[in-house]
Amino acid sequence: MFYAWAEEPYSEDEINILNRFKAIIDLTFRRYLDLQKAEAQAREAKIEVSLERVRSKAMAMHSPNDLAETVNVFFKELKTLGIIPIPLRCGSDR
Repeated sequence: MFYAWAEEPYSEDEINILNRFKAIIDLTFRRYLDLQKAEAQAREAKIEVSLERVRSKAMAMHSPNDLAETVNVFFKELKTLGIIPIPLRCGSDR
């Protein structure tokens, strides 16, 4: 909703101009909400891709020796997503 006050009543031309501004403000806000939604969806897609990488690495394990590589993939994906893991961990950093 768009409100404008004045001491004198607005003329028809002024009302038309205000309505045009209102339309642009509405469009801008809708675009802002669309961009927010798109960013959230993109973030969710990145998380799903990272989860699938870790999941596939875990499913490909054939021996306990493969665990270190799976953990490395896990921490790499956390870093890719901008989630800083606790720096204390066991194993090698390849």
